[in-house]
Amino acid sequence: QLHKASSPRILVTHQGNKFPMLIDEGSELNALDGDYAVTNKVSYVPTSLTASAAGNQELHILGQTEEDFVVSCTFANRKIPIEFHA
Repeated sequence: QLHKASSPRILVTHQGNKFPMLIDEGSELNALDGDYAVTNKVSYVPTSLTASAAGNQELHILGQTEEDFVVSCTFANRKIPIEFHA
């Protein structure tokens, strides 16, 4: 019998905001919620890139970040930065 498992998530912090981040090692790009980007002043430039999510659902891509997007997580009482390059 097959069992479905959701993709793993880790708790990260960005500019004081904590949220679970999906870890998808098979993806070709990383996505950020557009409302989060606007609210937290994450600057981006428009793009014509397109992408599909699981189940072939279309993702609406607003743009690409202008600067690296850096979050941090805590592991064994150490703050570990995770950098996503623009």
